Amino acid sequence: MNETTRPRLLLADDEPLYLQTTSQLLQKAGYLCTCVTDAEAAIAALRTQSFDLVLTDLNMPGNLKLELLRAGRQDWPKVPLIVVTGVPSLPTAIESVRLGIADYLIKPVKFEVLLQSVQRLLAEQRGSAVKDGSVGSQPLASASPIMPREPHAPVTGSREEALGSTDKNYFQTLLRQYHGNISKAALHAGLSRQTLHKLLKKHQISAADFRRPG
Repeated sequence: MNETTRPRLLLADDEPLYLQTTSQLLQKAGYLCTCVTDAEAAIAALRTQSFDLVLTDLNMPGNLKLELLRAGRQDWPKVPLIVVTGVPSLPTAIESVRLGIADYLIKPVKFEVLLQSVQRLLAEQRGSAVKDGSVGSQPLASASPIMPREPHAPVTGSREEALGSTDKNYFQTLLRQYHGNISKAALHAGLSRQTLHKLLKKHQISAADFRRPG
């Protein structure tokens, strides 16, 4: 698959680690990714480039009133939009449904779950285009918006429970960023050192492998 045929995704999130990790994994899965860190940059990118799907956080600069979601549905209704948030709430979930957002996922979310959502929505979009005989000319009709999905990443429960199902790559990238420093990595993830040690053991990851020599 060359670059002209690879689906183009726009990722908007103000957490650098999440943005880097997710974009790398999606690119390995065959997608072209453009990354931005706020809603204004996302809207600017949508105005100047063509995207097949948008993945966006909620709590980021320029999106306090869900500006990106509103602009996306009003100005680019044919582009599926997936919300991926670490601070879910009933009001934002209800508003997402009202606006016609394609999916609402809760961080930390397994990459496999995120990838399945992306693949499903793009497949439905292609199917709709083929049925109507014009690729990209019709909005996503069959992707009904859904509420936060409890089985994959619970709204309630501890941070440890939620991170327990996180993709191994997240912890590897976290340790790489902090050069194996458990204290700094745990602080970034909002965990105690003991909890992070437990999760690293579960994923068979050694922090020593990421420490700089000398």
